[in-house]
Amino acid sequence: TDWVWDPWTMRVLCAAVVLWLLVRRRAVGLACWVAVTCAVGTLVQQGLKAAVDRPRPVWPDPVDSARYAAYPSGHAMTATVVLGLLLWLLRRYGAAPATYRAALAAGVVSVLGVGVTRLWLGVHWPTDVLGGWLLGALTVGLAVTAYERRAAGSDRP
Repeated sequence: TDWVWDPWTMRVLCAAVVLWLLVRRRAVGLACWVAVTCAVGTLVQQGLKAAVDRPRPVWPDPVDSARYAAYPSGHAMTATVVLGLLLWLLRRYGAAPATYRAALAAGVVSVLGVGVTRLWLGVHWPTDVLGGWLLGALTVGLAVTAYERRAAGSDRP
């Protein structure tokens, strides 16, 4: 199950959503916005890892190991960005209330699950995960707000 919550899996999911927006919805602007938001999230996360350069926890008998700096958790941030964008798109495209609630529950469990597993594996400090969640939520919040303001002045989705 390691691959399920891997940042690259989340990025592939983002690419699939972008493709769906392009092909099925013909929403070029929105597809580009989602792609750029995911890319910016990755760049912010990688930039902060390089700037903060926080060492990872070191345990005598680790369950797993990870390379590179610890803060923020890339797994937690990427999951928050991608799943946050997916939930916004479901709401934007009028998903049925039951569908949206199920997706919201799955998204919350996934985002929390990512963070908990990073802690359980011993590859992050709690503040790394919390920082990833908060930065991911901030990225989504800023992107959605900016897109909605832009879309309010335009007829295109």
